[in-house]
Order: sequence, then C-alpha cells, then structure tokens
Amino acid sequence: MPEAAPSSRSDVVRDYIKANPQAGTQTVVDALHAQGIDVSASLVKKIKYGRPNVANGATKRRRKVTGNHRPGKKSNGTISGSQAIREYLRDHPGAKPKEIKAGLRQQGIKVSTGLIGSVKHHATKAQNNSRVVRSAARYMDGEAVSLRELVEVKKFADGLGGVDRVRQALEALELLR
Repeated sequence: MPEAAPSSRSDVVRDYIKANPQAGTQTVVDALHAQGIDVSASLVKKIKYGRPNVANGATKRRRKVTGNHRPGKKSNGTISGSQAIREYLRDHPGAKPKEIKAGLRQQGIKVSTGLIGSVKHHATKAQNNSRVVRSAARYMDGEAVSLRELVEVKKFADGLGGVDRVRQALEALELLR
C-alpha cells in the first residue's frame, strides 16, 4: 500500500529532514523548491532546530538529574564558584568581597564580585533566622531559651487556649506564692 502524501509543508520538511539528516537549512529549502514546494528558511529552522510544540502540551525539556549529582560539584570533580565562596567564608568569616575575590584568585578560581555578594547575602539570610530565636531569648532573665523549649511553650499555650490563658495561669500562680 503506498504512503499517504504529506498534508502540510511542515510534514514535507520533516520527511525531507528525516531522509537527509545532515542537510542544512538552505539545502532543504532549495531541494523542496526543486520539487515545487515553497518553504521558508525560518520554517525549516524551526522544525530542524526548534523545541517541541508547546501548544500540544509538550514542555521544555529538563536535564535529568542523576543519583550521583552533588550540588556545588562539577562533573569534572572541581567545585563551583559559589561553593568555593562558601568554603572561603567558612574559613574567613569577616572577609569582604574584594578580599574573597583576591583569595580565590590565588587559588585559581575566578568569580565575580556580584556572585560573591549574592552568596554572602544568602548566607547571612540563613543566619538571620537564628537571630529571631536569639532575640526571643533576650526577653528571658539572661537565660537563653532554646528553640526546642520555645516550640514546647507554643504547644502548651495552644493547648491551654492561647497566650492570654497562659498569662492568666501565670498570674494565678504568682498569687499562690
């Protein structure tokens, strides 16, 4: 049974590229023009080099992450610039961006000042979360309260009916002393 004729120019281009995968864009355009089919170079490029058709539910393809992928490590065994900055900051906590850049350059690692600033910002952002706990501990009489203790107090307050009920209970406790 003979094959059905392609229904559109796109199908014709796909068939030609399938039969001649090494053909360049202009070669495809010229060959199809010789067959009496006018196609533009942009159509050929879109079919040959373009991404899947997003309108039909296809999405941009993402790189598959393998099980041995480690953040901060490149496939050739070297570390990324961000990881190098984090390690440098671990060894030199008060270092300024220019100092970090100079220190890493001595190690043969080239990083931009902007990347250093970004990594430092995100590192201090993580530290700021622990500052909330420390500031809450300041309200205690010089005794630091751990995060675990604060969570237990919160659970207790919720179980008793809220902070106001805890305050009432503490006032009643003071009267008993």
